[in-house]
Amino acid sequence: MNAKANVKFEENRLKQHIGLSVQYGGLYNLDTQNTGNHYAAALHYTMEYDRLGVKAQYTYYKYNPKSPTDESKDVIALAAYGAPYLVAAKSDVYTLGVSYKIPVSWKPITELRAYNDYGYMHKPNTGFKASQMNVTGVMVTSGNLVTYVDFAAGKNQPWLGPEWNNAFAHGAEKAKWDMRFNINIGYYF
Repeated sequence: MNAKANVKFEENRLKQHIGLSVQYGGLYNLDTQNTGNHYAAALHYTMEYDRLGVKAQYTYYKYNPKSPTDESKDVIALAAYGAPYLVAAKSDVYTLGVSYKIPVSWKPITELRAYNDYGYMHKPNTGFKASQMNVTGVMVTSGNLVTYVDFAAGKNQPWLGPEWNNAFAHGAEKAKWDMRFNINIGYYF
């Protein structure tokens, strides 16, 4: 079950949205063949003023699996790109993004947008280490073609560092910032 409430405030060049999202559902455990539950709530805010944009969000989530041991209730297994990895069963996630539209008149480019997005994942379980990621870049729009050119840095972040299986769960005590240059091209139709 999902629900979202959103309120818009618009005055002249200032546009703001504030909202609340909630989610609740079952969580089937293949090992025990029992169903637990999961829930999440998020408070989100966006603002646009002329060319400046700001996005902020706070999210809390908790997975309550029907696991065979108490230790296995602290983490859950997810998968991406055909590879499983562990995630803390509960967490507070904070995100903040700032963007700025740069006016251009270079055909065929219709828009440039510089951005910086930061995320922090606090895991309240004892001994778990936080995960962080910061992405700075520019979005280049040319009609239906959108290209992101950015520089991503992460700490206890599996897609950027060497620790795939455990970064979003326990994390590494002495994790370092790992970096990656990225170019993503998409055609939207």
